[in-house]
Amino acid sequence: MRTVVIPFAVVLGALSVAAVLVACGPSLPPYMPTAEELVAPAEGGQAQAGLDVAALKHGRNILENRCGQCHKHPWPNKHTAEAWPRTIARMSIKARLYPEETRDLQLYLQTAANAYKPPEG
Repeated sequence: MRTVVIPFAVVLGALSVAAVLVACGPSLPPYMPTAEELVAPAEGGQAQAGLDVAALKHGRNILENRCGQCHKHPWPNKHTAEAWPRTIARMSIKARLYPEETRDLQLYLQTAANAYKPPEG
């Protein structure tokens, strides 16, 4: 039986590359509100009655896992609630989103644009 010795530098290099790839994966910046924050926002925000929490969670998940594959995640207030549908319609074609994904993403971004204020500082 022959023993294969892998140099320490090769192992360390492979672990470093793996760590960078994991760190660069899609994740939302800390200013992206959760569905729960949108339903019961912090002081200064406005809650909207009748929100579908499951749809908001789904929309945020799409933002995190699909939108972040091509570009940085947008601030919710990058566009007004009225302007998000046009942007989402254009981008959903490129991202090949299903209609229910597009609907939930739009609900999340419009709700976040209306209700959430990013922390100052």
